[in-house]
Amino acid sequence: SISDFIFYFGKLLSLLQLVGISNLSLCSIQGVLINFGELASILWTTIVAYTLFLTVTKHETQIEEKYGQKYMRIGFGIPLILTIMYILIYLK
Repeated sequence: SISDFIFYFGKLLSLLQLVGISNLSLCSIQGVLINFGELASILWTTIVAYTLFLTVTKHETQIEEKYGQKYMRIGFGIPLILTIMYILIYLK
């Protein structure tokens, strides 16, 4: 998923330290990517579980069309807001 890609891209940036590329900016970018990716991944796992619950218990079949925009706002919006808050607190 996209959130896992962002998370592991942040982890991949730590390999640059092995070749001698390391500074505070790179570390900050890595922290932001890992923070956002991990939060988004957790929320998307919850969204998938909830979708499966609705499918099995309520026999809903049009879930993506019905809740798709809401899922996107929750799955990426909440981690984005929390990550921005982290950045603002960190820069202060």
